[in-house]
Amino acid sequence: MNQTHLLDLALLGLLEEGAAHGLDLYHRLLLKDPGLISSNAPIYPRLHHLAARKLIERLPCLEPSRGKPRQLYQITDAGKKARLDLKTKLGQDLENKVAQLTRHGLPRNGASS
Repeated sequence: MNQTHLLDLALLGLLEEGAAHGLDLYHRLLLKDPGLISSNAPIYPRLHHLAARKLIERLPCLEPSRGKPRQLYQITDAGKKARLDLKTKLGQDLENKVAQLTRHGLPRNGASS
C-alpha cells in the first residue's frame, strides 16, 4: 500500500463531506490520523495533483483573507468514482498482502510459535 494512495483516498473522502480549504483538510487529517501526515507540505502537492487529474476542483473563495488568497477545494463526480476505485484497489492490495503473509507460515490465531 502506497502512502500517497492513502493520502489521496483520505483527501477525497474528506472532500466528499464538503468543500474545504487546504489548511482545514490538513487539520482534519491530523485529528483523524496523525500518522498519515507529518507536515502540511505533502497536502498541497497532492491537492494540485488531484486537481490536475480533474478529481477535485478549485472554487473561487469569497472569504476575505489576509495575504495570499485561500483556495477552496471540492470533489468532482470523477473524483467520487476515483475514490471508490482507489478504495477497492487498496482493499484488494491489503487482502493480497494478508494472504501472502499467511501463506508464508506465520502462526495463526491459537497456534503456538
